[in-house]
Amino acid sequence: PDQTQQDIFEEVEPLCLSVVDGYNACIFAYGQTGSGKTFTMEGTEEDNQWGICARTLHKIFEILNFRRESFVTTDDAEDDGTSASSEFTFTIELGMLEIYNDDVRDILSDDVISVDLKRDLNGKIQAQGLTSVVVHSLEEVIEVIKRGNKNRAVAATNMNDKSSRSHMVLQATISSGTTGQPQTIGQLNLVDLAGSERVAKSNVVGKELKEAQHINLSLSALGDVMEALDKKSSHIPYRNSKLTYFLQDSLGGNSRTMMIVTACPAESSVDETHCALQFATRVRRIAMPMATRNVGGKNLEEILRKLRGELREALKARDRSDGELRRIQENHGKVKGRLDNLLASKAKADLASSNSTRSKLQILQKSHADITARWQKEKNVREEQHLVIENLEREVRRLQQQMSKAIKDREHISKKLLEREQQIISANRENRTSVKRNKGQTGGAGGTGERSPFSLRTSIRDINNSNSSKPELSVEEVREKIKVMLQANEPLKVHKLDELMIKFKGKETTLLAKMTKRYHGRTPAKKGKTNNK
Repeated sequence: PDQTQQDIFEEVEPLCLSVVDGYNACIFAYGQTGSGKTFTMEGTEEDNQWGICARTLHKIFEILNFRRESFVTTDDAEDDGTSASSEFTFTIELGMLEIYNDDVRDILSDDVISVDLKRDLNGKIQAQGLTSVVVHSLEEVIEVIKRGNKNRAVAATNMNDKSSRSHMVLQATISSGTTGQPQTIGQLNLVDLAGSERVAKSNVVGKELKEAQHINLSLSALGDVMEALDKKSSHIPYRNSKLTYFLQDSLGGNSRTMMIVTACPAESSVDETHCALQFATRVRRIAMPMATRNVGGKNLEEILRKLRGELREALKARDRSDGELRRIQENHGKVKGRLDNLLASKAKADLASSNSTRSKLQILQKSHADITARWQKEKNVREEQHLVIENLEREVRRLQQQMSKAIKDREHISKKLLEREQQIISANRENRTSVKRNKGQTGGAGGTGERSPFSLRTSIRDINNSNSSKPELSVEEVREKIKVMLQANEPLKVHKLDELMIKFKGKETTLLAKMTKRYHGRTPAKKGKTNNK
């Protein structure tokens, strides 16, 4: 995390700058979406955080301008006997393309047209008709990159608000040399691969889902190519994807190639980071053929002499390296012995710790089993209680229904009794009228031997009066008498006794008188009715 853009560039600088000497080079950034590939390759203008693309081309301009300025001047050339017209020249051409949904597109053209990948006369795979822009300064380089990025496909996903939906390639062709001498031509491919993504995490749909599928397919094809190169297979499946077909010369041809793996430090991305590091380990094992310089013209003897000199220096360096390697091996033996001792001590400590941990684990497992058993027992008890409660609730509902029905029956009976009382009152009135009429005609009804309803009501009134003359009863005695009356006449109203006592609190004797009058007043009415019949 503490590495700066300059630190990253210093790691790749020797390979990138080899293009000024006529070598082909390729650097591509690989990693999951949102892990920082585009920032590593392109960077940002803010706080001078330029990426590998801008820093590489800036350094190339510095080297080539220095070579041109330090080249032999005209006056010095005359003294040395060289041609006065010789001078050092160079050109830098840039092209930008993207591989979007397995389609190669020129993003420097005004209409973003599709281009074909074909081999040129030298057998190199090139994008036919790709727009090429000659640049003379870093400012022009940055403008070209901005122009291409405007046409590049990007979209927002759950993993990255500016997710690249295509593989972008910045292709720089550098030609340099003195007039009248063979020109060296180096080609640099700076590749910003689209990030691999899991659809379940990015939650893309529609067009973005189709883009993610093509991205993952092309990266899978790149993995197949790397695996075949690692195993030195007789057939390398470059043609399975436009991406691998375009990078064929960089991966298995005359090129120096480096891969930068970017990883996301978030815990949620640990699986993707693990896969990226495994892929990097596989790529690191690949042994690529040695790249050669691209030199035009016929001055091959001079080049051969230089190569022989470089070979002699390389042999000397190898001898020095062999001596250093022997010393390292000796030190390695000593370190290995110490390491074995440390490992043995660590194994003993781990064994003791493992036994202690195993004992604790057994205790925890037993405790867990006991807790589970108690929980299961409690669960069974609760389920039984729940069943009992459900049965009680059903019984309560049934009793409530019966009570509701009984209340309705009681109300119906009360209504009937009220109607019967009205009938009795009407009959009493008729009887009184009849008695008065008979008295007027016969001079009284006392000699008939039958007791009239009027005399019966009079006797009841006398009884009530006689009851009122008795000494006052206690509340409990009154309550007991009323209860006996209700049980004998209206047993369905016994449960309302407490309500009546509360209602007539302080007037219990009045309540007793009313109840006595009510229930004793029915018999004469019934008898009178029977006699009338």
